[in-house]
Amino acid sequence: MKSRFALTVLAALAAVFLTAFAIGCGGAETPAVEEAAETPEPPPAEEPVFTKDDPGAWEGKESGHVPVIEYEKTDTGLTVTVTVNHVMDSEAPHYIEWIKLMDGEGAVLGESSFEATDEKAVATFELTTVPAKLVAHERCNIHGIWMEEVDVT
Repeated sequence: MKSRFALTVLAALAAVFLTAFAIGCGGAETPAVEEAAETPEPPPAEEPVFTKDDPGAWEGKESGHVPVIEYEKTDTGLTVTVTVNHVMDSEAPHYIEWIKLMDGEGAVLGESSFEATDEKAVATFELTTVPAKLVAHERCNIHGIWMEEVDVT
């Protein structure tokens, strides 16, 4: 009796083991398992753009962050200088990362990148066309993106 019981227990354990092995190895008797649906990552939030009239939480920081756009018409188009009167401090660090110039339609006309060790954030662009509007953006590594625009007359 004891041996028959032992054989029955062994047979049951073997069946459990073989079933578990087949499932774990993708055997033919693997039950369908619902895969967890991947949740798509939300798109990154757009970084706010600050202006002289809308400095957001950075009220009082306008003079060191709003780009100053100066232009001069030339025989071949336009020379545009964008200056940001901001400290370039590599110790903090606190500096202007880049300046981007666009026309009024949003087409990029030029870009300049800066390092914290640069003396100042000034970019000059030689344009072969004269757009009706110039829009400059700059990014401070602490205070975000700032914008200014001027009509070209």
